Order: sequence, then C-alpha cells, then structure tokens
Amino acid sequence: MSVIHPRGRPVRLLALALRQTRHCGTEIRRRTGKPSALQAAEQVWLALRFGLSSKDYYQYRLYLRENRRRAGAFLHQERILELLAALHPEQAYPQIWDKRDFFEACARRGLPAIPVLLSFSGGQTDPQEPPADLGAGDLCSKPARGFYGSEVKLWRRRTDGRYESDSGALRTTAELLDAFRQASRNQPYVLQPRISNHPALARFSSGALCTVRMHTGRRRDGTIESYLPVLKMPAGTTTVDNFHAGNLAAPVEMKSGRLGFGLHRDRWGMVTGVERHPDTGARIAGFELPHWSALQSLARRAQAELTDAPLAAFDIAITREGPVLVEGNLLFGAEIGQVVHDTPIGESPFAAIYEEYSQWQAGKV
Repeated sequence: MSVIHPRGRPVRLLALALRQTRHCGTEIRRRTGKPSALQAAEQVWLALRFGLSSKDYYQYRLYLRENRRRAGAFLHQERILELLAALHPEQAYPQIWDKRDFFEACARRGLPAIPVLLSFSGGQTDPQEPPADLGAGDLCSKPARGFYGSEVKLWRRRTDGRYESDSGALRTTAELLDAFRQASRNQPYVLQPRISNHPALARFSSGALCTVRMHTGRRRDGTIESYLPVLKMPAGTTTVDNFHAGNLAAPVEMKSGRLGFGLHRDRWGMVTGVERHPDTGARIAGFELPHWSALQSLARRAQAELTDAPLAAFDIAITREGPVLVEGNLLFGAEIGQVVHDTPIGESPFAAIYEEYSQWQAGKV
C-alpha cells in the first residue's frame, strides 16, 4: 500500500508531537524508561516516513521496538478511509449504507438482524401506521445513515406507557413519533426494538448492548475471509459500545472465541490494560463467547450475501437466542482491530484483498 504523508512541515509535526508527549510521555517513560524527548523525535520520524500521527504512536504502541519495526504496516485512520472509499462507492451498496435497506436485505435472505419497526423520512412515517406491538418494550432510535454511534438514543418504556430518554425527557408514543417526523426533515431515522445481551455477557455491561466487530473480506476468487474480531463493551452510563467513545474492547481468538485482555484508550491514544470490567468487576481475559461458531458463520454469510464489496465490517450482537446483525460498515474504523490485537492491518487479509481489487480496477490483472 502506498504511504500517505501528513500535511505540514517538520516544525509543525514537532509541535504536535510535543503536545501529545506532554499528555502521554511521563506514563510511557514510567513503563519503558524511554525519555520524553526521544518519544517526540520518534513521532516526527514516523509521521514523515509512514504518515502516522502522534496519536498513532501511542495507540499502536510504536514506542516499543518490536512494534516500530512493523510501523509501515500500521495505517492511520484517514488513510484507511481513503482506501475504503476508493473501493466502495456509496451508490453501489445501498443495502449496507442505509439501515432501512440493510434490514430489508437481511430479511429477504433470512439473516437474523435487529428489525426496523418504523422509519422516518421527509416528515413521513413508514409504515404510516405504527405496528401494534410498538409499545411493548424499550426502543432504540438512530439516524438511518449514521456512523460511529452518533445520535443513538435509548427510550425506556415506563409503567405509565410513556418513554424516557437517556437525558430524562418524557414522551408519549404519539409525541415520540411526531418528534422523529419533524427531525426526519433533516435526515432519516429508524426506530428499532431494544435487544438484550446474552445472559452470560451481562457481566461486561451496565445494561447497554455489547457487540462483536468482525472484519470480513471477499477475495477475487470469491473466498470469504474474516479477521481481527473484537468484543466491544460499554462502560458507565453510555448507550453505545464504540471504542472511540471511551468504552472497552478485547481481542477475540478466532478459533475458540476466547477473549484476551481488555483495553481502554483515552482521547490522546494512551492504551491501558483492563483486567476487570469497571462496572461489574467481571474478569475479561479467558471468557469464551457463547454462540461463537454461529457468529462466525453469520459474518461470513453477511459478507457473501449482502454485498459484493471487497471489504466490510459487521457489528453483531449475541443474544440468548444467538447472534444478530446490528449493522454493516463499508467505511469502518479499522483502528480498533490494530489497537486491540496489537497487529498492523497491513499484515491482515485487509492488505491482500485491497491489493487484489486495486490492481484489478487498474486493469493489471
């Protein structure tokens, strides 16, 4: 893969490195003995040589010699998105980009997925009449074309029949639907039932849904591959499990479904090992995920049947009944796999599949 060089001159890169080092350098010196000045110098060199940011230096643990030797195979998130955007034009895969189309495509193929009870677009509701069981339980709302857990809200149904949001706002069913009709004049929304974690996974959340991020790909000969699976675990009062939002993640061993050590990353890229979930005290490493074989099969089916895109990432919940697709992603945050598995994405199937398709697009194969 070609290198993307950061914008800015060495002086600017040094200023960014010094700022990052002010926040992270002391802790890394405590862990490794490496002086802060050397950390900053290495950041500048890695930025100029491989296009990696100062945050990458800490989150990919490039202060360690063994990781720095593989620096060329780690990719900055902006570079990953550029590569994916070149392979995945939005208009070509509506069944992945839009959650309404995603659920319909899953339903047609018999793939278990969280259903869409109602969708809202242009001030209208689809279907026009809400289903009879809409008020049977808690609901979850999100933009139909949203990313990274943005604007996801949980609506808990109270005994008086009203819904209470995370912020404490109360809405009757009619008020809730009207609010989304109005909001949908700016962008479409979907309303889905809240689903619960498998009882065995309750130990890794204070109530929000855990999901497995499974990266998948399709080679030119049609072979489906999966790689760098990660369990995302909510922490605190959040309603989403996104790693970038300060939640926890753990690597999943592909063969067994066994978890490795939990990790937390702060906004500066500092990665800290977490032995036990902070809300429940449950030990993370060594736990084997239920329904793991079925989850792997579901991820492969999703890649094979929902899209012919070369690369994708699927978020999959594990319920008492089995794995359920939450959403698919074609512009996905591949930082999480690199950070949690301590493995460059350039050493995963991602790199080989990208090269196959980019050469094919260029007419070289």
